[in-house]
Amino acid sequence: TAILIKPIINDKEYQSVLSRPMIRKIFSLLNSQYIDREGRLKALKAARSLGERTCIDFILHHQNPQQLTANLWSAVRSRGCQFLGPAMQEEVLKLILLALEDGSALSRKVLVLFVVQKLAPQYPRASKTSVGHVVQLLYRASCFKVQKREEESSLMQLKSEFRNYENLRREHDSQIIQIAMEAGLRISPEQWSSLLYGDTQHKSSMQSVIDKLSTPASFSQAIQEFLIVLQRAGDSSKHLSHLKSDFEYLSQIDIGNNEQQIITNDNQQDNSNWPLIIQVLQSIKIVLQSLIEFNIQELKTNFLNKTHHYHHRSYDLSSTTFTSSTSCSSPMTVSPLGGSSTTSEYHLQPLHPPGTQQNQIKYKVFTF
Repeated sequence: TAILIKPIINDKEYQSVLSRPMIRKIFSLLNSQYIDREGRLKALKAARSLGERTCIDFILHHQNPQQLTANLWSAVRSRGCQFLGPAMQEEVLKLILLALEDGSALSRKVLVLFVVQKLAPQYPRASKTSVGHVVQLLYRASCFKVQKREEESSLMQLKSEFRNYENLRREHDSQIIQIAMEAGLRISPEQWSSLLYGDTQHKSSMQSVIDKLSTPASFSQAIQEFLIVLQRAGDSSKHLSHLKSDFEYLSQIDIGNNEQQIITNDNQQDNSNWPLIIQVLQSIKIVLQSLIEFNIQELKTNFLNKTHHYHHRSYDLSSTTFTSSTSCSSPMTVSPLGGSSTTSEYHLQPLHPPGTQQNQIKYKVFTF
């Protein structure tokens, strides 16, 4: 049965249009032992996870990154929280840890004032309001023990499990990702790494947080979002609507508490039946092939747009000198002139160096 899926990842071109997490999920499915019942149940679990990831990838491809980012920070602010940028946020968290890692209990006002004063040399524009919003983010994540006091401000103490940066940061990141999910925002691990850390080195940890926050209902919710983005996209993505039935079929694979899986359909079929396994793999093949074809077409469109822009660049070729060598033949190359050559490759160089009193830049074409 793995033959249904293997051709999809054997081609290097396919691998270039699928993310590494997606390829790992595919291999997880292929490496399942289909001979025994336990292996087939594991395969069904992997198939469901792969189907959900494919659905989410379609959603991500239809989103506007700039609008998505704006909506995310708007959702964070609406909850009285704030993200100050990767570098400043990290510094604020480390200063909060510095103040409370020994088990000290401080009022919110004192904690915020301490952080602002420590930040001042490096971030003079840091305000008590903005730092207070970061503290609120940790409060929402239940990182503090709160001691109520009569007629006085409550004291905040970091819970013991969050008195190191790694754990505190993980809970901080988890809270922001949870806010995004509550707001119906789908953001890839790569995007999360870039947004929260300013690099792409934290993709794996971001994926881990996303997986932990996912629920059995997440797949069904993703399908509804998928249909919504298709409607917004119009005719350009209308052909993808047929994937709804395959996504819904995969989403019905349910993971029971007794480590067995059942699929909720009219006949309540046993998940270890071979016909069911084959149907699941066929659905996976359909949605994966559609995603691959969609990604390849998107890459081609982007390439053509760039090529079109490149060939419409204007060059002033008046008074140019052409030199050509026909002593040897070179592969066909596209020149900046918009044509192609089977004997030489043309390179443009200015005749006049920068800063000269020329109204127009002239070019001399050299052949290599």
